[in-house]
Amino acid sequence: MVIHLFGNPIPYIRFGRGQKQILYCASTHANEWITTPLLMKFIQNISENYRTGLNTNGYSTTQLFNNTSLYIVPMVNPDGVDLVVGNTAKYRPDIYGYAYNLSRNYPQIPFPSGWKANINRY
Repeated sequence: MVIHLFGNPIPYIRFGRGQKQILYCASTHANEWITTPLLMKFIQNISENYRTGLNTNGYSTTQLFNNTSLYIVPMVNPDGVDLVVGNTAKYRPDIYGYAYNLSRNYPQIPFPSGWKANINRY
């Protein structure tokens, strides 16, 4: 499933087919984008462990796959991340302008590096 806000997809990955459901999310706050590569590395490691039959942190990855469904959202706030890493200013000046005007209500927070919100207009 992919959800769009301002054209940025929010994909998720499902690992496993079990009834117990667990959600992992990253980049909820835009300036904490480093959590996305960490979660992607987790996906890579657990997938490789499943493929090769290795354990993950002392647990059987095969049992984990069969008993649990991990829903992994690597980037919850792609619009905010685009803003703090400079993509919005380059590719979506209309959205950048909207966020800039909104940020003027909070002069104590540096813009865009201190941005933690999404860019939802509503």
